[in-house]
Amino acid sequence: MTGKCKITINNDILWADKGQNLGEVLKSFGYDFSMPCGGKGICKKCKLIVDDKEVLACKYLVISDINVVIPRDDDIVTNDNFEGNYKVEKAYLAIDIGSTTIAFALVDSTTKKIVRKKSFVNPQKVFGSDVMSRIEYCIKNGIGDLKKVLINAIDKNISEFVDKNTFLEHIYVSGNTTMLHTFTGEDCSGMGFAPYTPTFLESKTFCAKDKGIDTDCLVTTLPNISSFVGSDITAGLLTLSNPQQGKYNLFIDMGTNAEVVLFDKREYLVTATSAGPCFEGAGISCGMTAREGAITHFEYPDKIKFIGKEAKGICGTGLIDIIAELYKNGIIDYTGYMQEDFCISKDIVLKREDIRQFQLAKSAIRSGVALLMEEKGISLDDIDTLYLAGGFSDFIDIDNAVASGLIDKAFSQKCKCVGNASLKGCVIYPFNKEKAEYIIKNSRYLDLTQCQSFGDKFMNYIFLNK
Repeated sequence: MTGKCKITINNDILWADKGQNLGEVLKSFGYDFSMPCGGKGICKKCKLIVDDKEVLACKYLVISDINVVIPRDDDIVTNDNFEGNYKVEKAYLAIDIGSTTIAFALVDSTTKKIVRKKSFVNPQKVFGSDVMSRIEYCIKNGIGDLKKVLINAIDKNISEFVDKNTFLEHIYVSGNTTMLHTFTGEDCSGMGFAPYTPTFLESKTFCAKDKGIDTDCLVTTLPNISSFVGSDITAGLLTLSNPQQGKYNLFIDMGTNAEVVLFDKREYLVTATSAGPCFEGAGISCGMTAREGAITHFEYPDKIKFIGKEAKGICGTGLIDIIAELYKNGIIDYTGYMQEDFCISKDIVLKREDIRQFQLAKSAIRSGVALLMEEKGISLDDIDTLYLAGGFSDFIDIDNAVASGLIDKAFSQKCKCVGNASLKGCVIYPFNKEKAEYIIKNSRYLDLTQCQSFGDKFMNYIFLNK
């Protein structure tokens, strides 16, 4: 096909080559919409209205002039939290770049206290919800687009977030290894295939303007541990206490790429396992992030708690509660089988395939924990504290996490939820650089793909009663 087609969207006129993919056209022009599966047509969450008909952006080919409407997405709404009187002369900014959410904390340089917080959705969602989708995009198209949308969003939010009368001294950035590659504009394609080699792991310091951020201060990225255990974990570990003598602590960051750390006072044994994006709403039929309309808690048969005025979908904590409650009440059996889809609320259902996504995620995490303990030759009794991190960990119901099999019942009285530990660690990093260096030096990565018993453990933990 040859020729050009006109796309009318929000009173703007775009031009596309005839036969071009609509999602690719909109991405190239910087339009913000969600494509969690990276354009594979699996998640069906990139729905747009084309000439009054609903289509999937990732599958629609432009063959004629069209009118496009992007449905309003509450994901793009930012939020601000103020702590105390926001009037400071000098401050530094901590940024946690998550695959799903980017979080800011502005810190008074004199008092060392956080004076303002903000979070917003990572605009790279248009390239896929998980790091592997973004790495695949980099392999095919280079790092340019990934960096551009990320830097533009961060630069825009900094200009709105930091008062013009506040002198910004420094920016510190944590995130998984892939996110830091896209932030710095470094090629991350090497992490898409064996031996999964990153371009860099070490801390980097550079002028903000050199990367496209319109401020004169320096930027420092925190050091990463390995290709799939990034500086977000380094930062999180900075905030945790050591276990008692002879004991170990566990640290689990339940994101799309779930990282697990087993540590004592001397060594950090780390691993990463692909939990998938179900805890962040992606891959779940009625899933969504914890924003306006998200069901956060559920009690059988129909008691729900949700954010805002109307329930619109299910976020991570809600998914855990629903599966646990349905399992406890015999609606789901221990294999994960459910006779028919279960209606939670109007137009919100838990489908049988949603249960499978949860089982895959929880089995991956449980297998990672078991293999780290096996490597150290320790038992559940040797664990002092289990720290749970991640955007939703502050709101998780531990009893339901145990009932669903996500957490071993031996940890039911040993759990401590630490929320966004990456951002907290990024805030204290300037005064804990030596500890960060110690963590990096004394970390050892366990590659689960090289563990012979991984398959057996994964199949064992797939059941809800394990």
